[in-house]
Amino acid sequence: MRYVLAAIGFIVGFVLLVVLIVTLRPSTTNTSQTKTASPKLADVASSNATTRLVTAGPINALENHREIRITINNSSRTVNVLDGYQGNILAQETFTNTTEAYQAFLAALDRSGFTIVKKSIYDTPAGLCPLGNRYTYELYDTPSNSPYRSFSHWSVSCSSIATFGGNGATTRTLFQAQIPNYQTFINGVPGASSLGS
Repeated sequence: MRYVLAAIGFIVGFVLLVVLIVTLRPSTTNTSQTKTASPKLADVASSNATTRLVTAGPINALENHREIRITINNSSRTVNVLDGYQGNILAQETFTNTTEAYQAFLAALDRSGFTIVKKSIYDTPAGLCPLGNRYTYELYDTPSNSPYRSFSHWSVSCSSIATFGGNGATTRTLFQAQIPNYQTFINGVPGASSLGS
């Protein structure tokens, strides 16, 4: 009986010793966490990714209808005034761009919510805000490995109905600021000046 009790005591002691060793031993696993950087719109600056803002004016006569299209990528900045509803170019100016300048522009767009999407009861802005402006915000030609896919979101000047979830006023100002003497150019095209601000 003494031997049995001694054996049980030995086994219990051994188990307690193993438990203590396991719990008190320093962990060999790496506890430092690597923070994964969230994707930034500026990351596509060196690719063919292109951004565009289209401002469509009031729904009016074919002869009077105007749209302004500003297209920016890492090699060029272009502004077009479109005549009528077919998209005929009435006036155009193009400027060169650099990857660094485009990167700064994309970072500013990112901070303004350029990629934020809202749900809307309407698929397109067609017919909405007929006496005001309709704005389309686009990103296209993004690399296949980019977290950003091509999109076209919109908002209108007379309502909060939109699929564009960013700050529209800031975004439009950022696009316009990419074109030197933007307002002077717009003012020189009949019917376009009301869309330029």
